[in-house]
Amino acid sequence: MDDATTTKRKRPVIRFNDLPTDILIGIISRLPIKEAARTSILSSHWKKIWCSHVNLEFSFYSMSPRLASTSHDARLRMKMFIERILISNCNALEFLGIVDCGKLTRLSTSHLWNQLKHLHVESCHLLKEIELNLGLTKLGYKGTLIPLSPPGPLLLTNVCMKLQHARSSLGYIFTNLPSTLLHLETLSLQCSELERAILPENHIKFMYLKHLRLQLRHPVTEKKIDLLDFACLLEAAPLLQKFELHMWMPLHHQRYREEAHGELRSLPPQPHAHLRLVHISGFIGMKDQLELSLHILRNSAMIRAMKVDPKPLFALPCISMLSPLEGFQYLDGYEVAIEYLCREDHNNVVDVSEIRREEVETLSVCELVYPDCVRLTRKANSSS
Repeated sequence: MDDATTTKRKRPVIRFNDLPTDILIGIISRLPIKEAARTSILSSHWKKIWCSHVNLEFSFYSMSPRLASTSHDARLRMKMFIERILISNCNALEFLGIVDCGKLTRLSTSHLWNQLKHLHVESCHLLKEIELNLGLTKLGYKGTLIPLSPPGPLLLTNVCMKLQHARSSLGYIFTNLPSTLLHLETLSLQCSELERAILPENHIKFMYLKHLRLQLRHPVTEKKIDLLDFACLLEAAPLLQKFELHMWMPLHHQRYREEAHGELRSLPPQPHAHLRLVHISGFIGMKDQLELSLHILRNSAMIRAMKVDPKPLFALPCISMLSPLEGFQYLDGYEVAIEYLCREDHNNVVDVSEIRREEVETLSVCELVYPDCVRLTRKANSSS
């Protein structure tokens, strides 16, 4: 044997610094945020690598030392927290969630190299404006009504807004929602209905909108809105496939009776060729609720299912605001839906959730609205 065959081959030495940057980023992204940050002291190259961590979570407890609970220490911790957070430099960040950030007044995600796709902002009470990134595709927001300032046409396809102090959902959709949302496919909006919206004559079109979910609360006893106004949404979203309308109305609103409320109104025909699924909850049989439901049923040529539930499923306030007599409203809604909607249902698509009088007379409102939760609570109490 020659020396070449007997000599033990040496394996090449692979160093972390020799790895491609995308592999280093993948390694860093699997480390906890504190450990990832510590790698920045290794070299000038590593100092920038950790900024590409794709999943960042910042809190006072992870990013600032534990101090006493005095007001001076709280201010010091706030100052250190602000100084230590690298977000404008986190170019690979795809999801950012900000919750209960009480000192935040303005948020800008429009950095030129930003890769942010999903932004969620909730309960930042001093926030006055959000400047959106052009590449953003999903936005979730809960808080007061503030302007959204996009620098140009957005790629947003999914928007979920839970607005406090807004006075009209239609007013927000056609006035406050940026007209640059050209690609919007899913819109979920929750707000109170405190006034009737004055709609522009030429309202904007949502040409790609496929799923619209509205959660409306009308917390005042005086009737100030007209739900038949919402028929304009069929025209504004010609490709809409699924429409959800979840409502809660106070006890004082009455079910429709022709002798008391006059004949039902009808709008000119407005055929819609794509709407297939409709879900309405909180249907208590008011005149404008019935008129809107009939308009949707008559004009949706491709509808496959219209589910109507008298109970308020998703737009509920706190349970303490529900009156013990609201169950009778649900019974009114069921009877009106059976009498008018089912009579108009020529394609057998209407499905009305049944409310029986004996249930209303024997069960609490909580048991009617949250039967599963009540059963679980009783089971837990009995086992304990």
